[in-house]
Amino acid sequence: MPLPLIQGILGYSPFVFFSAIFLAALVFFFERKGRVQAFRARMRVLLFSAIGFRLLYAAAATVAQYLLWARDPATRAFVESGIGRDTPIAPGLAKFPFLFGKGGYFLFYSYGRFWLSALVAIFCVLAFWWFLKLLRKWKERFFEEGEITLGALMVALVGWPGFVVFLPFVLVSIILVSLFRLAVLKQELTTMGAPFLLAAFIVLLYGQKLVALLGLSVLKI
Repeated sequence: MPLPLIQGILGYSPFVFFSAIFLAALVFFFERKGRVQAFRARMRVLLFSAIGFRLLYAAAATVAQYLLWARDPATRAFVESGIGRDTPIAPGLAKFPFLFGKGGYFLFYSYGRFWLSALVAIFCVLAFWWFLKLLRKWKERFFEEGEITLGALMVALVGWPGFVVFLPFVLVSIILVSLFRLAVLKQELTTMGAPFLLAAFIVLLYGQKLVALLGLSVLKI
């Protein structure tokens, strides 16, 4: 497969894959009544799929970057050389001597460009999941079965720095969904599932613009 085609696929694949995962979660959420165990199992499958995709994407992007640099004599040095010991970043990497040897620069570049964002996103997933578990112990009525995993899944989809925007939108979504349920459905209690979906929907569509608008571009990895 030609390299430009691979790069094109990599460029669009996160949006396509995460959109498909979101739509699947949305469908499963609205048909969950009477199928609680199935809903919880499906959320787990989608969550592991989203995490797995982030890792797979980082690996594929690393390979594509290697091929791009290795095929051109002008950039081949980027995959063959290590980080110079006289560079400004060298003192901070003293604990990683292999980075100064052959291929060290490419490893360092790939980690910062592709892998770090995936690892930070996964850390956010785990941290949010842990927070929701604590929240459920405090107020169990906030959650129905499977909604904690649904929340973690939404974090896996929005990633980083989308997670920073996602959190306040969850709070806004709780208010909006509560008002809708009270005014239209005449229901006083609201669980977290619908706000999670609404907040993630907004971030998936407008996350990049919101990050820029709020001056959070510095958080991008």
